Amino acid sequence: MDLDKLDPQVRAFALVGQFLHAWSKMEGSLHTAIGAALSIEATKLQILTANLGFRDKINVIRTLVDVNPFFTSVDKTGYQKTFHDLSEYAGKSRNMIAHVPFEPHETGVQFAQVKARGKFETPSTLWDTKRFQAELATVNDFRALIELVGNRFATQPMPQQAYTAAARRAWRRGAPCLPGCAALHRDRARGRQTAGEAAIAPGRVSWPPWSNLDRGGLRLLTSRH
Repeated sequence: MDLDKLDPQVRAFALVGQFLHAWSKMEGSLHTAIGAALSIEATKLQILTANLGFRDKINVIRTLVDVNPFFTSVDKTGYQKTFHDLSEYAGKSRNMIAHVPFEPHETGVQFAQVKARGKFETPSTLWDTKRFQAELATVNDFRALIELVGNRFATQPMPQQAYTAAARRAWRRGAPCLPGCAALHRDRARGRQTAGEAAIAPGRVSWPPWSNLDRGGLRLLTSRH
């Protein structure tokens, strides 16, 4: 279809619609990738993702990439950068398309933005047909990367041990004190094994480890604070 030959109003609706359709397909691929990584069936995945904002979904998949033992450090760096770029893109281009009032223009679509963060501005942004095609290509590139990552999650599922190992690393880095923290430090100072350390000892994985309680309350499950 030669969009340039359409009536300006019809063309404007078509261009915005094309972009939003491409975005919805890309976001659907993101949901599928998250489901593959977590081995969640379709209905449960729909319930989960329906209650997550887009940035939350990006944070989820970035974290799943981080804890995946089958991805190399080079893979992780590349994937993390792309997902970060996607999050930034969503906050700018996608939000403009979805939320900013627009009108037909003889070459494309005119967006009437309002900026009021310490300074009031009303910039006008014009996307012509070529710009829309370039942005569609960008969204489709993001989708291709997401599907690649999703396929890797699906073909090589993460074992439970990978999550346990990630938790152990996090506990060792420390966390804010919770009730029972003082008792934890006293035990450690006396050379006693804490509930958290016992939970993550080799061959004695207790899940969830924070279910281990003592008289001092919920113990902070770290091996170093």
